[in-house]
Amino acid sequence: MLKLPESLRNEFAKPHGILYKGRGLDTILKIKELKKREKVACVGDLVSYYTLKAGYKPDIVILDKKTIRGKLEEGIVKELDELTKNYDELVVENPQATITLDLVKTLDKAVKNLGKKKTKIVVVGEEDLATMPLVYMMPLNSIVLYGQPRRGVVVIRVSEDKKVLISNLIERMEKVNNWREVVRIMGGD
Repeated sequence: MLKLPESLRNEFAKPHGILYKGRGLDTILKIKELKKREKVACVGDLVSYYTLKAGYKPDIVILDKKTIRGKLEEGIVKELDELTKNYDELVVENPQATITLDLVKTLDKAVKNLGKKKTKIVVVGEEDLATMPLVYMMPLNSIVLYGQPRRGVVVIRVSEDKKVLISNLIERMEKVNNWREVVRIMGGD
């Protein structure tokens, strides 16, 4: 497992891609990268919800049924379930501020499904840090969308530079128990 130390929280909170300011459907409709129809992953309930509502079908959606304001509204949960009813659903536990072996194994399954079937990952706990290993594991030129609290949506185009950035950030995390296996599955050293 990898744990986010307090000393890195500000670094992880920075947008590591293009920030589209705003919220809701209007913000998603501004994202020109979505129009290219590359492989797309969404991390976060509202980002996934509005991306699906805009008519896009992300290859991977990662949800924890929460927002920064607490529990996700029941109507949105039901609509998300309906919008993703044809997705393979995987459930994984991942505590706050961690990247667990189970999370990385689940992300690996989802990435291996790219082009075959769409995957919905439901995280019991917190999904926020899933962005890091996901960017590292996705193919080059894919895009990963995630919410930037109170600011908007961040779009990361997966590139060698982004993979190096993620690798450097992960290297600085606290390493616990099976961390070598976590890094191995991600495709790291």
